[in-house]
Amino acid sequence: MKKCTIFFVLVAMFASCTAAFASGGNPPGLMFSTVLNGIKMDHKNGNFYLDRIQAVFLPEPSAKSNTIYAYNPDDGGKLGAVLKKVGGGEVARYEFYAQKMKAPFWLLNSYKVTETASGNRPSSGRIQLAKGEYVLDFHVEGTHFYQFPFRVDTLESSDAFNPGEKYFLEGDWGDWGYLYYRDANPDMSIQWKVWLRNKGLESHKDVKVELEVKRGGKLVCTTRPHTTYSLRPEWVRYEFDLIFPMEGTSGGAYFKARDLLSADGSYTLGMKIDGQPYGVWKFNIAGGKLQPEGRAVRGKADPKTFVEGGVDAFWYGK
Repeated sequence: MKKCTIFFVLVAMFASCTAAFASGGNPPGLMFSTVLNGIKMDHKNGNFYLDRIQAVFLPEPSAKSNTIYAYNPDDGGKLGAVLKKVGGGEVARYEFYAQKMKAPFWLLNSYKVTETASGNRPSSGRIQLAKGEYVLDFHVEGTHFYQFPFRVDTLESSDAFNPGEKYFLEGDWGDWGYLYYRDANPDMSIQWKVWLRNKGLESHKDVKVELEVKRGGKLVCTTRPHTTYSLRPEWVRYEFDLIFPMEGTSGGAYFKARDLLSADGSYTLGMKIDGQPYGVWKFNIAGGKLQPEGRAVRGKADPKTFVEGGVDAFWYGK
């Protein structure tokens, strides 16, 4: 009897391990760029909505759907999110229709949202949020696997012809950016990608952005000078091509990833907007590779707030 018990325990442990490592030992998560791109708010009215977020390493759904959406509220696996206001309880619940793409990616294509207090299900998928702090908790098959805290701020318009509050999202958009070179191929050009916005009442604001990457105080690369960008009240991802400093024999030429990775050391990436400091990001290169830090360290960072970049996006926080 004891031998049978031990056998079934071992079988159960094996099944558990198989499920845990079905995705190569990686826990479920969300592609961070799609989180920052896909959590949105209309600054004019505070309407909050989600747009085409991508998940990775999801387990196989517990129920087999008859549609292309392996996860869905009707006949598939269950993938959802709960929106809560900090100190104020649950605001809304989301149920996703998720389609499997090339492994390990899943597209959260669309969703149903239910407002907790009223039970309303707006067909637009948008709900209005007031000023305050919120957290969006993602669940797969009943297990909480990811969370995204954010804040809603407002500005009051004094324009008699355009009165009322304007709404703005605050959170990781203002702190994180990433170096990107396609497929992690060092012969590809390298870009800096970051989210920018104009927190103001204007519909847009034209600005000049300066970017410098330095190692030990020496300028390594920069972005093209005299370029104007139009910032909106919503966060938008901008891409900055890196080039060799304008002085020198290679001045202005495209900077490839190999040109950066060839020298190990500690680097700083500084940005200015209209001549004013905007942010400084620090990163290290060792063994010819960009080194992850903090929330971007796979296997060490908390999976619920892990900054997932896949194979070719290298994330850094201010």
